[in-house]
Amino acid sequence: NVAGYAPQFTILRSSDSTTSRFGSASIAGVVANATPAFVGGLTFSDQTGHALVSPVYEGDTITASGKINEPGRLDNPIVNIAWGDGTTSRASVYSDGTFKGTHKYVDNATSVTATVTDKDGAATSLAPTPFAVLNAVPVISKMVILPAAGGTNTFTVGISDVGSADTFTATWTVDGVVSASSSTAHSTSVSVPAG
Repeated sequence: NVAGYAPQFTILRSSDSTTSRFGSASIAGVVANATPAFVGGLTFSDQTGHALVSPVYEGDTITASGKINEPGRLDNPIVNIAWGDGTTSRASVYSDGTFKGTHKYVDNATSVTATVTDKDGAATSLAPTPFAVLNAVPVISKMVILPAAGGTNTFTVGISDVGSADTFTATWTVDGVVSASSSTAHSTSVSVPAG
């Protein structure tokens, strides 16, 4: 869009058969900005480019694609994708109006949406597209037992989880005694009297 253009035209006036006088005039006008829009919705694919349907799991990487219509060729639209796990990233936008963004999930999610904004601030958002990202089961690694002074043993296990945003609560049962500990790190320990 162009704000405040001034097209010119020329007026020809003849006062007699031998003399001509010329003049010019201008018209000032404004072209309103056109709001960018989405053409259809989002589609999803895996890292090999194959079509993907939900559910997927934490730790999986997906690509979301779509198309926009931006009448203002100089408006340089920006597309941001909200992945539903608390993160948003900027997509690549191509000259034909298509766009795509890639994301690795660090937490579970239920939907994905996108917003297109042009350089004048006009924006359009898609309604959330249902897309289920399920929680991945954490994995417990080898247990380490460390005897300590005073007759106390410390038991430690490592926890791995592709959902890097996840936190854990570990429940231990040692000699019939149940205890719980919370941890945001990828390990947990419990200390119990020896005997």
